[in-house]
Amino acid sequence: MPTTSYNGKFFSINLDIYNADVFVSVNQDNEDIVIALVENGIVPSLESPLLQMYMDPFMNIKVTSLATTALYDNGVIGIKIKQFYLDDNGDMATLVHELSHAVMYTFDRIGMPHNADTDEAYSYLLGFLVKKFFENMR
Repeated sequence: MPTTSYNGKFFSINLDIYNADVFVSVNQDNEDIVIALVENGIVPSLESPLLQMYMDPFMNIKVTSLATTALYDNGVIGIKIKQFYLDDNGDMATLVHELSHAVMYTFDRIGMPHNADTDEAYSYLLGFLVKKFFENMR
């Protein structure tokens, strides 16, 4: 559910079949992400120790990095995309790159190798994440 308490976009994608969740932050600074994590119920409060765990991968992103994807100990995957514009081909490439990481982290977590036998599952999950991304960006 969108809220106006923070800037940018923040949403979760549930991967029921893999018993996993992916949260996505787009066009948000770290302060916006903190507020979004609490408002979306991913972290129970600003005092929760989970907040530090979720924010650590985003705290030291290189200035030149466009995005990052993290796999947390609890199986949640977090994606931060610093900027995203629908008409920018470079931003599209960054999106696919980060969603590909999310698929690989999901596969690693459940012990599924990515090979010729699992390529269809990989492609299906990547397509699903792309679809959910754009549904949430509208």
